[in-house]
Amino acid sequence: MNDVQADDPRLVGAVQETKDLIWERCPTASFSVTHGEGPEGTYLTAVVDVDVFIERPLTLQVDEELPLYVIPNETPERVARAYAERCRAMIAGGRSLPPLSL
Repeated sequence: MNDVQADDPRLVGAVQETKDLIWERCPTASFSVTHGEGPEGTYLTAVVDVDVFIERPLTLQVDEELPLYVIPNETPERVARAYAERCRAMIAGGRSLPPLSL
């Protein structure tokens, strides 16, 4: 767990449970675990294709008072698909395409 709050077995278990929940639906997900201060707690960043897991981390925060925050990031492939869909819709609607910025 990158030694983030490794002394709290409940938090270590919550991070692993959250990773497992995400992996069930997004087996290609990748993760990083860090300590953050806004608010103070453990931050699990997940690179995933879809956001399918938000309810359980909220339960861990509220009911179990664990400072675990999950930050989903979409995969580059999903971002590209969404951009392509938006461009197709704009062209179909007779509008010009937005500028491409990297």
